[in-house]
Amino acid sequence: MRFIFSLLVFVTFPLYSQVEITNIVHQPDNCLSISNGFALVAENNAGFSIFLLDGKKIYANGFDAGYQYLSRLDSREISSREEYIAGKGYGDNYHLFFKVRVSDQLMVQTFNFAKDTVTESSVPLDMRNQEILQYFEHDNKVHLLTVGAKQDVLFLHAIDEDFKTSTKKIPINQYVFYNYRQNERPFHKIIYDNFQEISGVGMNPSQAAFPMTLPESTRPTKIYKQDNTLVFALDAGPLFTQLLYVNIETGETNFNNIAKVSAQEEKDVLQSNSYLLDKELYQIVRKDDILEISVKNSKTGELLNKFELSDGDEFPYTNTATLTLKPSKKKRKEVSPGQFLRFAKYDPLGIYATKVDGATQITYGTWDKDRGNNGSLNNSKSNGATLALVTMSAGLAGGLIYLAVSSGNSIQSYGLHHVGMTTRAIGVFDERFQHLPEKGVQANIYHRIDYYNYRKEDTTPFVLFQFKDTTIYGSFYPDQNALKLLKF
Repeated sequence: MRFIFSLLVFVTFPLYSQVEITNIVHQPDNCLSISNGFALVAENNAGFSIFLLDGKKIYANGFDAGYQYLSRLDSREISSREEYIAGKGYGDNYHLFFKVRVSDQLMVQTFNFAKDTVTESSVPLDMRNQEILQYFEHDNKVHLLTVGAKQDVLFLHAIDEDFKTSTKKIPINQYVFYNYRQNERPFHKIIYDNFQEISGVGMNPSQAAFPMTLPESTRPTKIYKQDNTLVFALDAGPLFTQLLYVNIETGETNFNNIAKVSAQEEKDVLQSNSYLLDKELYQIVRKDDILEISVKNSKTGELLNKFELSDGDEFPYTNTATLTLKPSKKKRKEVSPGQFLRFAKYDPLGIYATKVDGATQITYGTWDKDRGNNGSLNNSKSNGATLALVTMSAGLAGGLIYLAVSSGNSIQSYGLHHVGMTTRAIGVFDERFQHLPEKGVQANIYHRIDYYNYRKEDTTPFVLFQFKDTTIYGSFYPDQNALKLLKF
């Protein structure tokens, strides 16, 4: 087989490429262990806060712009009726927004390290009979995207620094949506059918720089933030990728069906999926004996290029070995084209693309979340944090952490990168999407962290975010109840 090189060949990061910031040793006042956490970046990169959660309380650890530790602020115990849904930093204030069940108001906790205070306030916002699909930042406001529970209506709720709210009600019942049988089905039912299969892409500044992973790309529903527009990409049906465009500022909508196959081929489609990058839509279709990958203009549907993979002696469109990966067991194994296609017949199928050094790097393959691991991202020998935040699906969740905090979250991406078994190939293409067989594959931030973590057994990935153009990674040590922060 030609051009069969392990991706490790291209991972040449030196051991000294990580700089330790500090260790946070958590000393609880209730004997509970930390179970999950997240990070928020202050306005204008004036600092950041690491929020640790133990299922009852929230512990905020503040840092200034020079990475110096400020102090710890503790919340009261959070009620089971209060679900964290969004966070935003303004000046010295870090606001955490909570949805309160059967209430027409949000609860807000504000952590201020300059004043050493934790205060509470309420925001009138009725989201009863709605479910949150994403939270994101736009125009320096927190936005909550929700869908009606019983009607084809989207809602865009905006909250500014002074907690003033505005809502856009966006009906979408004028469009026709299809389910996996290619039958017409209301949008809100399509969403609820696949509610645990939603990926958010580019939602928040501190997360947008991180790449998609193949496990995330296997989800049939994705929501992209592209400048002033949200784009739903739905791949439930075999014939089309359905693209719904929502203008964040005006609420105007547009809709497009991008064909995957002809109607005559509908019964041949076993699986399909897509990925949107800039103006190009990357589609992957599994038929009985072949994989088809196409690149199309997402506005016009114009075919830019297409290639097929079938059983044979080699894969002509990959720049690395075609591998199955079980990262939690630190195992990798080369597979033949026939084996690759068999995985694509039974396991969820995904595709994503990145732009690297003037070329496009396309990753495609499958993911089996139950094979090759124990279902949690936890390398520790203890019974400490199992990181529900990392491994949870973005679905109907209750309790302290709601789905919005994990959806489109980089540490969740890295977590899924480690869970289960991935079978993948990576191809590099030029601006006309012609294959560049001699081009090397460029490793991403997840591979750099893998390299750092390779020999570590007693730690769990915990937080990952951007601060002042620097990647900050937090590694949790359950035995010590401590979090190590590093720059990458």
